[in-house]
Amino acid sequence: MTHVPPVLFVLRTTNYVGVTLQDLPDQDISHVKIFGIGGGRLRLGGVASDMRNEIAESIAHRLPSPLRVYASASRDNLPDLMASGHLIVVSQAFRSTVGDWDRLEYIPIELETGKDIASNELGGGDVIDGYYILNCWNRVDCVDWEKSTFGNKANIKDKIFSGWTKLILRAHNDAQGIFAIHGLIKNSRFISPDMARLIYNSDLKANIDKIPLDMSSRDSIISASERADLYLKAIF
Repeated sequence: MTHVPPVLFVLRTTNYVGVTLQDLPDQDISHVKIFGIGGGRLRLGGVASDMRNEIAESIAHRLPSPLRVYASASRDNLPDLMASGHLIVVSQAFRSTVGDWDRLEYIPIELETGKDIASNELGGGDVIDGYYILNCWNRVDCVDWEKSTFGNKANIKDKIFSGWTKLILRAHNDAQGIFAIHGLIKNSRFISPDMARLIYNSDLKANIDKIPLDMSSRDSIISASERADLYLKAIF
């Protein structure tokens, strides 16, 4: 058996498929003018901001039904995983493969697809069922702050960080299935090594990125990535 590699496995959309959530009743909508760009809309507050700021837990009861999400891909080109910042949208096939976990919910949506494969516009195509917002609030406090090194990418006093030079993680029982790392402000959702192998060896259209825990040198990054590839390809 190949040893678990020194990386974090993270969920990523295949290629780039944009998704955005409909305006919500608890948001403040502001119209702004940006010099050199033109007009724009800011959606402030509410459940979406709570998700983005990593303070939301279960949100299903706070959302309208039906709930509309807009995607840039056409119906025939939809992947099983679409992620844009804090918003993660998955298919029924993804849900069936990954299953249910503590501190995770699948919220049914109406997915309005893009018009065609060449369009980058959100929505305007078919409206289909069988997709969900994946909301995970399993935030694991597993960083060893004394042994890790962050450069200028952390506030050690408040235990907040956006990146690292060398990240040392303590063993934690909740770092299973899908999880976030407490204090990391990038809204990333990581998956356990076992789940990474499960998704990699499935037919799902979903990408798995590999983020080395040791980024102190080019050699350490390459070595970690190579070991991760061997781990994913190992036969169960």
